[in-house]
Amino acid sequence: MTNPEEIEDALDGDDEEVLASLPGALEGVDDDVETLLAEHPDTYERLVTRVSTLENADELVAEHPETADRFLSILWGGLEVIARVSPAVQEEITDDFQVQWDADDSDAEWYAETDADAGSIAGGPGRIDDPDVTFTGDTNTLFSMLGDDDYDPQQAFMQGDFQLDGDMQVALQFGQTMDAVQRNAEDMNV
Repeated sequence: MTNPEEIEDALDGDDEEVLASLPGALEGVDDDVETLLAEHPDTYERLVTRVSTLENADELVAEHPETADRFLSILWGGLEVIARVSPAVQEEITDDFQVQWDADDSDAEWYAETDADAGSIAGGPGRIDDPDVTFTGDTNTLFSMLGDDDYDPQQAFMQGDFQLDGDMQVALQFGQTMDAVQRNAEDMNV
């Protein structure tokens, strides 16, 4: 795993500096997310928040697609680990969901799925067959959905920032599940 201080240093500075330093800083982290979470949970949380709040996430995808995919693998791999080790998080996963995100201005695409029986979450870059819900919008909006505390999905939907294909109720339930998972993860100091 890369030195966590290198990740922290990469997250400092303006968006252009983050874009320039993130590829090297994330090299190899996706292979050892569990260690990152166990030993440096604040770094994991800061990474998710910082990349989710980039004003130019579309540039990350266009200029460093492998780094964007690595970030998505780290994000969803971390949530998978959190669900696996936390009974409180497992209890919050009460429905099976398959969700897809597709950017309409870049090649970014990723998915998430939950398994209520196992209390698990999985996801990452790529596509999932026959999702219950698909979010389509510009890359920056979709990345904001991943961890920007100031992002309001209901307001963004009403403003037409993204389109939703599937059952709105399922999308709302998935959002509530992810909010509950995030609250419990914060209680674990992650």
